[in-house]
Amino acid sequence: MSKFTTDQLDEFRRLVELGESHQQMDRIESRLAMPKFIEKVGKDTCDEMYQVLLEELEDQDHDPFEDTDYER
Repeated sequence: MSKFTTDQLDEFRRLVELGESHQQMDRIESRLAMPKFIEKVGKDTCDEMYQVLLEELEDQDHDPFEDTDYER
């Protein structure tokens, strides 16, 4: 059972994505907001949400042709 809500995960995802932005102001916004967010929801909860994001990335890296006989 998750210790966080969908809204919290969405906000965490938004802050992580801002932190990876090419726009400096977005990265600054993330750096300013992330510590407050971590304080609000707790580091353990953020660690759990980070694992969810990693799992989403792993799912995106899945080769759709891996389980087929299709040859590229």
